[in-house]
Amino acid sequence: MRTEVAIVGAGPAGLLLSHLLAQDGIESVVVETRSREYVEARIRAGILESSSVELLDSVGLGKRLHAEGDHHRGIHLQWPGERHHLDFVDLVGRGVWVYGQTELQKDLGRARDAAGQRIVYEVADTAVHDPAGRPHVTFTVDGQPERLDAEVVVGCDGSFGPSRGVIPAAVSSTWTRTYPYSWLGVLAPAGTPSAVIAAWVAALDTALKDPETKALLEKQAMDTVGNSPEAFASFIKQDIAVWKEVAAQAKVEVQ
Repeated sequence: MRTEVAIVGAGPAGLLLSHLLAQDGIESVVVETRSREYVEARIRAGILESSSVELLDSVGLGKRLHAEGDHHRGIHLQWPGERHHLDFVDLVGRGVWVYGQTELQKDLGRARDAAGQRIVYEVADTAVHDPAGRPHVTFTVDGQPERLDAEVVVGCDGSFGPSRGVIPAAVSSTWTRTYPYSWLGVLAPAGTPSAVIAAWVAALDTALKDPETKALLEKQAMDTVGNSPEAFASFIKQDIAVWKEVAAQAKVEVQ
């Protein structure tokens, strides 16, 4: 096979790129490890930034988003006895849209189907070769080896996909921004019996130590910690203190 642009990954980034390229008359082929059903059912973020929505509108992909999504002006920061509203529109002039990227994935898939986009799902052994010379992608489909030659190969397969590793260190640059306060945990209503909490903690601890579970979480860029209810409560208390300071510096008023 040969195309102008080979795109590795049929998630929102890969399909949107193929749509943008097609609008400029550039041919592309997309290859994806997972099945289409898996890609369209995978739970993704539920918020779209206004700049993303503006881009989707500009290329005719925002119709269902506006019909079924919700324009969201801001958030509330709250803790016992206090509640503060941060209005994004008042503060920065734009809000966000509540519209699951799972739904956006479906919109993109339908748009690419209508345009006749070639997408090869359920490939295996994907590898990118010679990115600085004669770039091409090799993979297998139903056990048969395939080669896709292109002028350019674009990796839209995330940080754990095969594309990132083939970029020579001498020409690669990485920009990262770490939010150390991001966390995910399990909370129980006040007054939950200690025996129930102990059982939950034991079950979660067992799950987090399972190699398969850890591998799945790490693919989502999560670090599995697991700690005691007392340690988690202390962590939440520290997190509240951080956001309380943010609210104070922003001079937001309780509503």
